[in-house]
Amino acid sequence: MDHSLTSEALKTEILDIEARVPNIIEAAKKITALCRSQLLELRNHVVHTGFVDEAEEIHFFKHTKQVPLVYLIYYSELLDLELKIPVCGKKARRQWIKAKRKLWSSFLLGHAQFWKYIQLGHTHWDSQYFTRRKKDSLNPTYAHHIAIDPVFTTSHDMLLGQLRAYEKAIGYLGNRRNTLGSGKFRPRLQWSSTKAALTELVYALYHAGAINGGKADVKEIAQTLSSAFNCELGDCYRTYTEICARKKDRTRFLDGMAYTLKAYMDKGNR
Repeated sequence: MDHSLTSEALKTEILDIEARVPNIIEAAKKITALCRSQLLELRNHVVHTGFVDEAEEIHFFKHTKQVPLVYLIYYSELLDLELKIPVCGKKARRQWIKAKRKLWSSFLLGHAQFWKYIQLGHTHWDSQYFTRRKKDSLNPTYAHHIAIDPVFTTSHDMLLGQLRAYEKAIGYLGNRRNTLGSGKFRPRLQWSSTKAALTELVYALYHAGAINGGKADVKEIAQTLSSAFNCELGDCYRTYTEICARKKDRTRFLDGMAYTLKAYMDKGNR
């Protein structure tokens, strides 16, 4: 079973649902059902096939399983947010959103040490965090009600899923604030070009010093644009390396964008 292809297929299907279903509640229902199905398939694979070695097991629980797990928790949280948000009263809605933000932020803060371990790309505790040999370390206090299956759960893979989902959910609240007056959901902007094109934009903004007076780093800019345009960039450093290796047209997206704008201006349009 090629897990990388499975993960990419799931992301593509989720993007398709997000694009086709403008109502966030209906989209969330479809996506959570899809993710549960994907997790069941992955569990069956683990039970019947297992892993070749510890490295494969770590990669599975730290990366592969995270794709459907993060989306499942994220959209479950959005369902709870949108279904319980007060129908009337802008102040009441703002207070509900503020309470959710505080809940998610507090969770991130409460697990700051582990979150820092992940963000810094450390691996020295991976055998403890992402293999099932530490079954006695399973945390029974997860706020999200997903069954802790010792065959399909390590001591920290669920925790990692929650942290990533809550960080993503906090970003969603920034867009949700724009619709407080009407109580309606405004779909997020969707990046429809390639990931390489968005990576060009990220590095152009970085090297131009256009964000925070030039103090923002590549990761910050990439995360912000990924959230704003609902696009998982993945390893933008690797993508940038591939862009640099192009024999020609290394900035094809930026060049094409500039050409299109100039052509529009030349026609006398405003």
